[in-house]
Amino acid sequence: MEKTENLWALLGKDTKAGRVPVLLPINGKQKGPRIAGWQEKSAEDMTRPDWLAQIEAHENTGVLLGPASGGLCTIDVDNEEFVELILELNPRLRGALRTRGAKGCQIWLWMLPDTKREALGLPSYPAARYNINHRARVVERSLVGGSTTVPFVVCEWRGGDCQSVVQGIHPDGHAYTVLIDAPPMEYRFRDIKWPECVDLPWGGTDAVALENQFGPPFVETKDGMVMTDHFWAGRFALYHDVLFEPDENSFYLYQGPSGAWEKRTQAEVSSMVSLDLLAVSANKGFETLQGNVCRAYKRIGSVVKFLEGGTTKRKAFDRSPGMIHFANGFLDANAEVPELLPFSPDYMSRNPLLWNYDPEAKCPNFEEVLLGQALDGDDILTLQKCFGALLLGHNLLQRIVILTGTAGGGKSQLLNVFTRIIGLHNVATLRTEQLSERFEMDAFVGKTLITGPDVSGDFLRQKAIGKLKALTGGDLLAAEKKGGGMSQLLGNLNVVITCNSRLTLKMEDDADAWRRRLIIINFEKPAPGRPIPDLGGKLLLGDVGRGWSPEASGIINWGLLGARVVLKEAREDGKVLLSRRQHNRINDLLAESESVRHFIKNMVEKTDREMKEDVTTDELLEGYRGFCADRSWFSVPDSQFMNQCCDWILKIHSCARSNDIKRKDSSGALKAKRGYRNLRLIDPPEGDCA
Repeated sequence: MEKTENLWALLGKDTKAGRVPVLLPINGKQKGPRIAGWQEKSAEDMTRPDWLAQIEAHENTGVLLGPASGGLCTIDVDNEEFVELILELNPRLRGALRTRGAKGCQIWLWMLPDTKREALGLPSYPAARYNINHRARVVERSLVGGSTTVPFVVCEWRGGDCQSVVQGIHPDGHAYTVLIDAPPMEYRFRDIKWPECVDLPWGGTDAVALENQFGPPFVETKDGMVMTDHFWAGRFALYHDVLFEPDENSFYLYQGPSGAWEKRTQAEVSSMVSLDLLAVSANKGFETLQGNVCRAYKRIGSVVKFLEGGTTKRKAFDRSPGMIHFANGFLDANAEVPELLPFSPDYMSRNPLLWNYDPEAKCPNFEEVLLGQALDGDDILTLQKCFGALLLGHNLLQRIVILTGTAGGGKSQLLNVFTRIIGLHNVATLRTEQLSERFEMDAFVGKTLITGPDVSGDFLRQKAIGKLKALTGGDLLAAEKKGGGMSQLLGNLNVVITCNSRLTLKMEDDADAWRRRLIIINFEKPAPGRPIPDLGGKLLLGDVGRGWSPEASGIINWGLLGARVVLKEAREDGKVLLSRRQHNRINDLLAESESVRHFIKNMVEKTDREMKEDVTTDELLEGYRGFCADRSWFSVPDSQFMNQCCDWILKIHSCARSNDIKRKDSSGALKAKRGYRNLRLIDPPEGDCA
């Protein structure tokens, strides 16, 4: 069984996934089995001791291809120049199992299901053996008594009813060798790109299926044969992963090498359709498509309109959080043991990270130099969860993260690390003063993170600041597009703000909502004596001078731990859990943001009419300034205090302002002052600066 087990390991046997390569016994220096009925063998035969014994006893071993082996297929390329051409067209195939007999190679693939082909009544892949011929070239073959010309075979598609030798001795005496020792690659058949110079023998079958659904490719009119736009739109959709997002009024095309859906303009899609028609026009019977009539802008526009209607998918990218899109695959952060999965359009991601996932990577310098010198353990844990939410691409915390405190303490470098890992293509800049302006919301469509670096203290006191809550709270927002039209935006964006000064909020009587929206990370430790220029870049990419290795993947692993905590807390508690210290910081910011209200509520009290006590607005202003100074709060300007004071006293104590409060001036004469009757200032307890 040793040979069988080794071959199964090479071919990537996976019983759970139904992938059991059916092995065939073949005599040495032979290319095919001599056993009757070998085409009918199945995975069940691979459990029979007598069959396994034959495989072990024979020098050569073949693999039954296609459905019998769970979708294991090969591309058999004998022509050397076409090996490199196919690999250039399909760079991912360079990482697939590749074997060689005497010349060329065989590329081994596990074929994936294809719902789009199946919806047309087509198999996910051609389950047969096909010669793929060069469209123009022929070769001369000698025959008894003469010669003849035959098509020049570029390669073979082996998808069923056939076998390929994987191990043993070739008829010319060479041993079959493994060129690329890697598992067969998971691939969809329609993702394979073939050279334009070849005829694809299964194209006729595809055309019949398309005609059954969309009608014939051409119809005859009094002006001659005219192309049917609906057919050609359906054909384009079959061979391209394309969708139309009506809420954004945009096309997206799936890019196999990156695993991402990328936005395309209608002009770009029109150009692709035109080139697609031009490529088809080289086939016999489709020469009409070369002309300007078929590929005119107006005609192509009609095809694109049918394509738009046939590929519409609303809220295509509103996926559940947990699948993180890395440069080398998708990681399911919800899984008990996270596993890197191959790219697939079914994951519906348009926000890839440009870094590889490496489960073994570490980030000692990030943790020690940046975090350890700036934050304590409680804030580091909270920050880890915040970064985890950034990796997930969804604001499961429904929080706005504020990094504040010591100037030069590491806030900007930390934000630099986060934005570069998330990727600038996924990040937009937050301008609170512009949130109510036209087109501003459209800048956030398709993004996962918006940032406000080094903002001023009044950043959260702008007129439209309430929209920031909607951007993080899951609300559906309208976004006006430049050039006309509207799109929709789901408010699940992550928000990170850095600020050296003390931020205050414009709350508009909505303190409880803001309390649920904030996380404050305070950089309280002194700034390092000698800052490191571009510390964030050196951590991500390495610094030879300091002996630092690149830590991007390690920082990602650090954040993944936080992501898994966030997912768990969201699942079990419905919210992120914060420490008492975090809650106190939020409450302090909210209190300072409503400092006038807190002063009137806590330092002014109502008295009985018989006591005939009163207080002037000047005395209230002086008391307010002291109240803020004791707490190290910023006080509002005098004019704002006077306006807010009148409103809050009326709301809290039901007292109206009087213009006849008597006070002596510097000469001792009584003068009328503005103020309030039946109110008095409370003396703060000694030492109170809470």
